[in-house]
Amino acid sequence: MKNQVAQISPDLLRTESEIIASWTEEYDQPLVSVSCITFNHEKHLEDAIIGFLKQETTFPIEILIHDDASTDGTSKIIDKYREKYPHLIKPMIQTKNQFSKGFIAQSFNVNRARGEFLALCEGDDYWLSSSHLQRAIEVFMAEKDISIYGGASYVLKGTKVKVYTPNPKRFSLSSYVKKTPFVTTCSLVTKTEIWKKILSIPVYGGRYFAGDTRLKLISLTFGDMYVSQNPGVVYRKNSGSSSWSSRNITEEVDVRELLDNLAITREVGILSNYIDSDTLFRRVQSESLLKGLNLAARKGNFAWLCFILLHLKLLSPRFSRPVIYCNPLVKRLRKYK
Repeated sequence: MKNQVAQISPDLLRTESEIIASWTEEYDQPLVSVSCITFNHEKHLEDAIIGFLKQETTFPIEILIHDDASTDGTSKIIDKYREKYPHLIKPMIQTKNQFSKGFIAQSFNVNRARGEFLALCEGDDYWLSSSHLQRAIEVFMAEKDISIYGGASYVLKGTKVKVYTPNPKRFSLSSYVKKTPFVTTCSLVTKTEIWKKILSIPVYGGRYFAGDTRLKLISLTFGDMYVSQNPGVVYRKNSGSSSWSSRNITEEVDVRELLDNLAITREVGILSNYIDSDTLFRRVQSESLLKGLNLAARKGNFAWLCFILLHLKLLSPRFSRPVIYCNPLVKRLRKYK
């Protein structure tokens, strides 16, 4: 039920002075920088901002919002909350769209972040739990060799809600690549220095499609991923805005995503000194098979079947779900479900 993930009313939010007074730990600057990138999220952005402001932490935070020249009322929502929370909310409002110029949207927030940790949430997603940040930082402080934190999530599609809880709760680079759990971007908290390391690595063409995949995998070359088993965030699927899940998947997109993922795997191999080359090779093989299958399926049922017969590994249980879901007939039925 959608009511299960309803955001609280803005009338219930604490004032800025009350939030700051609750920070019992002394820091010279924010411990966590919240990074929110937004574009034409007028319908959803308020839920995201409320999720940031209702966080109950013992440490200071800052809220960085980058609006990439929205053409709807997104900037008005940002201005409304900036007026009420001027010491917390730090917007950057673009007059010209930077994504279309090839820039990585997150870079504008990363480069001005003062926190040791960076928490991600795009403007059409939101945090439901008021302890999301506190729980994440407690894990970083208590667990050894953790480089990135994620969590179980509610996935909201229209009025339908599903809960995704990745298991186990801790992944190394090797175990993550073998299983590739679904960990939503809006649940991620990582070290800001890792983000800056990622941005320092040159990328041919300016940016990758799969920016969150790159963040997860490169972070895993610095330590493990911890995944909370308690759902505390809401990921909107096909929100109708500029979200990743609502993008138009074309043959060109499939090819570019494949090439991006292969390039990301190469970066991970270099950063990890190819310690687990077999695992990385299996990732390359899986990416190639699945994208090849998607491309074949675009040609119709016969091409889809021929590709499977030529690559019998796709008949293994691991690939059963994507094999079925990319079938042209099944895709058509799911679209009108």
